[in-house]
Amino acid sequence: MNRATRTSFLNTTLPGATAGALLMLVSAVCAAAEDVGTYQVGAASVVITPKVADDAPPVWLAGYGQGRQAEVLHDDIYARAVFVHDGRFGLAMVSCDLIGLFRDDVVKIREELGRLQLSPSIDYVLVSSTHTHAGPDTLGLWGPVGRTGVMPGYLEQVRTACVDAVRQAHRDARRGTLRIGTADVNHQAELIGDSRLPKVIDSQLTVIQARSDPGQTIVTWVNMPCHPEVLGSKNKQLSSDFPSTLRQYLETRFGGLAVCNSGSVGGLLSPREPKSNPFTNEPLPEDDIGRMMAYGRIIGRIAEGALDKAEPLNGSIRAASRAVLIPLWNPFYRLGGAIGVLQRPMLDASGQPVKMPQAATATATASTPAVGDLYLKTEISLIQIGTLQIAAVPGELYPELALGRFQEPQEPAADFPNAPLEPAIYPLMTGRFKMVIGLANDEIGYIIPKSQWDWSAPYAYGRKERQYGEFNSCGPEAAPRLMAAWRSLITQK
Repeated sequence: MNRATRTSFLNTTLPGATAGALLMLVSAVCAAAEDVGTYQVGAASVVITPKVADDAPPVWLAGYGQGRQAEVLHDDIYARAVFVHDGRFGLAMVSCDLIGLFRDDVVKIREELGRLQLSPSIDYVLVSSTHTHAGPDTLGLWGPVGRTGVMPGYLEQVRTACVDAVRQAHRDARRGTLRIGTADVNHQAELIGDSRLPKVIDSQLTVIQARSDPGQTIVTWVNMPCHPEVLGSKNKQLSSDFPSTLRQYLETRFGGLAVCNSGSVGGLLSPREPKSNPFTNEPLPEDDIGRMMAYGRIIGRIAEGALDKAEPLNGSIRAASRAVLIPLWNPFYRLGGAIGVLQRPMLDASGQPVKMPQAATATATASTPAVGDLYLKTEISLIQIGTLQIAAVPGELYPELALGRFQEPQEPAADFPNAPLEPAIYPLMTGRFKMVIGLANDEIGYIIPKSQWDWSAPYAYGRKERQYGEFNSCGPEAAPRLMAAWRSLITQK
């Protein structure tokens, strides 16, 4: 039942003894969920693969350069949902095999689920993307130059699939328990690398598994801080990349459904495929597809090992979020908004809509990295499932901002001397287990510590050109604003 139904039900006039007994029964049921660690859990997936054919609209692949058209389908892509209810609070989480979704699409998904008034309640909905670089453009940035890469009607198809996946997960939910494990992905071999300076890597994989009372697996959910881009920039096959074989491995091994999220992938945390499988010593295939599939199975093996040492995950579920206005400084994003390639609402400093053609006349320059006339509305969230705390971050978070491991002293050539260090995510968490879900509820690009921002020459580390992250970031104020909101959220101040 939804929250309103629960309230009116408990407030119904009943004889005193009956009402008291009813309240005791409801309290006992809720307490059982918290004390024993039993939940209602469901999982479902819906295919969101666009048609790749000569008689269909072109599918522009997201990531890397513009105008990379898919020529063939390698594996289907999905919206995969998990629903968990603890007796009081219902949480729905959807992971899409996409480069990202803007917040407006997430809001529409939430609104549609709200209209369904499902019982038991869905009190919070998180929609994230794996950030595959072999999936269709859903942001508009990777079509032919000057044109959106989003296929007509495709975002509506994705939204409908997300709603359907949650409905199915909710419908099929059954009594189950959770367990959680972690592993260092780089323990046996460097499987995640950092392609920029300074090199800071978050290499923690987290895996959560729900099992029903008879011991059957409902869902195995993996979070990994790494770009799904083994296939590389020359690939023209539509694919979810390594999450495809990672999920296949886990579903074959345990049964049930497997779901993947990406963590703090900023700073360009990317796959490093070893020459040989660290578990079997067999050489990896030389072709891109073969390496991608092998890499996914290696990660699946690591997740399996983490589950061998998993602990029960008990306790109540809750979620909270903060809305944040992010200044849109990036001149390329501003141009994309002006010509209709980047289609999302632009706001002023008070949060009111701005007509993009007028605002676009004010342009940022390399020497003035703050404009103050255009903003994006986004959000950052905190989810708690028993002893697990999750930060849901709306973009590609640099690992420094998760781990709290900043470069000190600051690189002398960085643009903002003595910029204050942002409050980081993990140091403020108090749960036994900690996790970041990136690309969560929005995609605002790279979220870079202001002390590392390096747009203007002379460039840091003696480089002759700026690093890649700044090209795909809203600007230097994104991290300070988001992380201030995070501190407010987790400390409730």
